[in-house]
Amino acid sequence: SEDVACMFINLARKSREVPALKEEIRTGRITASKANRIVAVLKTDNQKHWLGVAASSSKRKLEK
Repeated sequence: SEDVACMFINLARKSREVPALKEEIRTGRITASKANRIVAVLKTDNQKHWLGVAASSSKRKLEK
């Protein structure tokens, strides 16, 4: 669907800025759905924090 395509486009763009995001998704540590929740706040200087939170939290917790 168009929504899913937009999600993957956003993840691909953010992965160029934060390569660790791509690796976390590739290894299965976080799902694309969880990654999509943190894309707006994920930066190179806070990547360890947000990728760790995404790996250890539920999707609902990330939304909050």
